[in-house]
Amino acid sequence: MTQPSKTSSTITALHSSEAGFISVVNVVAILLCTILMGLVVNAGNIVRHKVEVQNSADATAYTAALWHARGMNAVTMANHVMGEINAFVVLHEAIGGEDLDDTNQKEATQAEDAALEIAYNLAQSAAIAPQDEVYDTVRQEDGIEAERTLLDSKTQLKIILTVAYGGKAVAAVLEAIPYTYAVGIALDIAATAVELKVYQEYMVLKGIHLIASGLKPVSQALQKVVLPAVKGYTVVVQAGIPAVGLAAAKEVAERNDTTGFVALPNLMLPLEADPVGEDLTSDSSDADVAKTQFVRATYPWVTFHRKPILDFMRNWLTFSGAQGFYETHTNECTIVVSRRLQVDGIMELLMMADVKDPDKGHEDWTTDSQAADNMFTMVGFAHRERPPVISPVVYTQSQEDGMVNFAQAMFYNANPQEPLQSVQSRQAALGWDTLNWQDRPVECPTDERSTGFPTIRLNWQAKLVPVTNNRMLTAQPTAMVQEPFRSVLERTVSASPMVHH
Repeated sequence: MTQPSKTSSTITALHSSEAGFISVVNVVAILLCTILMGLVVNAGNIVRHKVEVQNSADATAYTAALWHARGMNAVTMANHVMGEINAFVVLHEAIGGEDLDDTNQKEATQAEDAALEIAYNLAQSAAIAPQDEVYDTVRQEDGIEAERTLLDSKTQLKIILTVAYGGKAVAAVLEAIPYTYAVGIALDIAATAVELKVYQEYMVLKGIHLIASGLKPVSQALQKVVLPAVKGYTVVVQAGIPAVGLAAAKEVAERNDTTGFVALPNLMLPLEADPVGEDLTSDSSDADVAKTQFVRATYPWVTFHRKPILDFMRNWLTFSGAQGFYETHTNECTIVVSRRLQVDGIMELLMMADVKDPDKGHEDWTTDSQAADNMFTMVGFAHRERPPVISPVVYTQSQEDGMVNFAQAMFYNANPQEPLQSVQSRQAALGWDTLNWQDRPVECPTDERSTGFPTIRLNWQAKLVPVTNNRMLTAQPTAMVQEPFRSVLERTVSASPMVHH
């Protein structure tokens, strides 16, 4: 039998073994897995970039809204600073008037001075003669160089001293009669006690006069320098904060490796000068002045800071009635000073735009959601170039100009809102306001001696909100004129605006 050769055996073994071979199915499967893996990697990369761009758009919109909220809080705080500064001016002016030491009131007290002089001469015959020092001090021959509380209180003391000297004159008659001598002496002693009390209070008033005179330059500086400076600060904030917010939003976008911008509803904070204050004239009624934002910011501080002064006057100036006079004059001066500063055209406080005066809280945007949308929201856009992909030849992309995402944010006040329905003794509790009282302080004027410390709650905040069709209608034209957003939006924006993330 012929044996097979060695060579043929080797060939037969190779043909019968499957080791080292790949079937067609395996090749196709590997190819599909490779394609699928590339698709998954590319899709994941695109999704990641999409999420990052959306986060950047959210951060861009939120940053701009946050700066608007900060601006509103800054204006609110500045309004209260101006209100408290004005309260100090009011408290000072209520002491001796605007022209303290510059206007002599000699003619205003002629009748009282004449009566005092007659009574003094008649009292000379009393057993206890009137003291010349007391008479000369209260008589104040050169006239009283003050108005308001000092003038009224000193005039009151003149009248009381006149009555005391009249009592001494009667006492002198009674002392001359043996049967009424004791009564005369008692009346004389009582009149002397009144005389000394009048002298003590008059000296206290002179001390108050000296203090008020020393503070007069401070009061003038507050009115002419400090108040206008703070008011100027609010104007700068109103005009500048949106620009700061835009710059900050752009920087936030850059830190997220994107290009971003914000479509603002307007280029300034939604504020305007108090229209009631702007319309004031020197003939405006006190009721109109009391409704201004300036008075509403001032008067609660007046009632708070005057309390210790009223307490002092109640304890040390009982005869002069200084407490009652000062309370009346602080109410009057709140109106007088606030009218003067606003008529001069420098102190109309900023308040929310489109206010329905004088009862704040009934503006159109409090019930019209679209108007509120236009006033308090903004849309942020973020763009990033298309991400790199595995094998761009195989995996073609439609995002040739990159991707654009957008988000909407709003700034708002979280305080409760209780608008005024009619004329009330308390101010409205309004979230949408540039006063933001914690409670409802009194309107001017009030009979309350003090209303406690005026508590303020700065509560303007920012948050992301769903993108509304209304805002996108106004934001898209702005985005369409800016590169690199225009190229992307031209392909994606149809007749219907984008209303979803």
